[in-house]
Amino acid sequence: MRGLLYNILIQGKSYFIATIITFVALTVTCGLLLNYCENTLVLQLLSLTPILAPMTILCISIESVCKRTEKMLKCGYIKYTLTSGVSRNMYALTELVTILLIVAFSYGLSSGFFGVMKAIEPMMIGENYFRNCFLFFFLFGAITQTANVLTLYLKNEEKAGVLVGFICGFLVMVCGFVTEDEGGLRLEMTDEIFWGGLIVSALIYAVCHVVMVLKLQRTSS
Repeated sequence: MRGLLYNILIQGKSYFIATIITFVALTVTCGLLLNYCENTLVLQLLSLTPILAPMTILCISIESVCKRTEKMLKCGYIKYTLTSGVSRNMYALTELVTILLIVAFSYGLSSGFFGVMKAIEPMMIGENYFRNCFLFFFLFGAITQTANVLTLYLKNEEKAGVLVGFICGFLVMVCGFVTEDEGGLRLEMTDEIFWGGLIVSALIYAVCHVVMVLKLQRTSS
């Protein structure tokens, strides 16, 4: 597995470097503006950064996953790897570990961003920001795992992304319909929702792992 992970690191290093640069740029810029700027409009825009910054960090770092799978599929690297002593389960497990490591990497940077913002302006970061961010990242990783498996089937990461996006959009619309009341859309991040989200995400990871192993059986034959 270490060899596969090293290969993934080398192929995705530009994305990871870009993620670190983005983290530093966002943290320094937002920190300086928050500390010294007195413009009301700028401060209002900065109130959105605890949401936008983590999303940007995660999207950049995890973008490499499906693109790499498509590239390795088309050049025959996956089939070569599976016929050179690496088991299908090990290859699929490496893909899963890669996504989880990227999620952890992105969450660590986002937590650093939250820490700096909280040190400058404590009211800017709510109590549950760290917990909610973790759930969002873990769930987004599960969605990426789904798109990665679909990339193996469709042999195109863009088509896989569009299909997963359509499914997620449909689910969000259904959830919005279910949770909407007379006062509008209301969805509080309760403990039940948090743990339920983690369980659902873990199930998605597990199902996608099994599906990927089954697909790799056909790919390597």
